[in-house]
Amino acid sequence: MSKLFLMLCCILQAATAMACENGHATRKPAKQVASDDVKQISLVETRKPLTLKCPSGQSCDQHADYHALHVEQNGVEAYLSFKSSLNKRYQPAALQEAFRYADLYLPNGEDGDISLHVEAIDSQLVFLPAGKGRLKLHVLAPSYKVVKQGNSKSTDCRTDDVVGLCQSETVFQQPINLVMEFLLPKP
Repeated sequence: MSKLFLMLCCILQAATAMACENGHATRKPAKQVASDDVKQISLVETRKPLTLKCPSGQSCDQHADYHALHVEQNGVEAYLSFKSSLNKRYQPAALQEAFRYADLYLPNGEDGDISLHVEAIDSQLVFLPAGKGRLKLHVLAPSYKVVKQGNSKSTDCRTDDVVGLCQSETVFQQPINLVMEFLLPKP
């Protein structure tokens, strides 16, 4: 399948999110906002290093089902998933080759949190050279979501997540240019 087709499928899936009204699920398009301006975000996290994670009950070696790097601090959350072949080789080329997907959440003030899900097949995330003990990535995506905890009586309320929290989502059909830099796990 072409990258354009996959991108369109992702956009359509986001645009036809399930909405809840009076406790009944209904098909309702998510709120859409369009802009040609590129949203620029640069973030350097220097306080808390990424944590290496592997499936429960498996050691983080080349035999694990996957490796993940995760950090959550000050409203920023990054979860980067890799093939187990990464095996703690944190050079940009090795990171790129083993990359599977990323879930990124960034505070966006009173509007909610910016939410990005990027798959390796989308070719929207690139790992860049960084200083010793650091990981730097660049995302250039055609759209992003802003998720906000909502009013459970609102027609925009979605409660289809595992916890059942009410969330409203707005899909921004606006390019986002995001550069993030993190401390790598300590050896």
